[in-house]
Amino acid sequence: MAANLALMTLVLLVVTAVYLRELDAGLLFAAAMTLLEMALLTAFATLFAVLTRPMLGSVFTLAVFVIGHVSEDIWLLTRHVHGGLVRPLVAAVYAVLPNLERFNFKTEVVHDLGISSGQVALTVIYGLAYTALVLVLACARFRSKDLV
Repeated sequence: MAANLALMTLVLLVVTAVYLRELDAGLLFAAAMTLLEMALLTAFATLFAVLTRPMLGSVFTLAVFVIGHVSEDIWLLTRHVHGGLVRPLVAAVYAVLPNLERFNFKTEVVHDLGISSGQVALTVIYGLAYTALVLVLACARFRSKDLV
């Protein structure tokens, strides 16, 4: 996936350099953040591969992708829900699943908006720590499997 992303980024850089006659380094930054998001999703795919069957693991990974990109919107919708089981359930999902929109700096890069270094540092730490945690869980589950 990293090689595919690198190839797509290279093509994008060449196309923008030809049309704009300048090289935009922000595109490399956006690609790096996308790579970090893909690493986190790959960690979840690995975890689901050792927990479930392949098809179910694929569905769960897709669910993490979708929920991870809309988690903030879902959280905002819970403010309009009063009582019941919905709010605690959404809070639990919001706490457990990653917020993948944190890795999305495409708008800032395309529109030349400022990106704080603190926000970038927190996003990188968040991504690496979350990926490491999910991979540790996958390794622990894999070690407990009987392969004989």
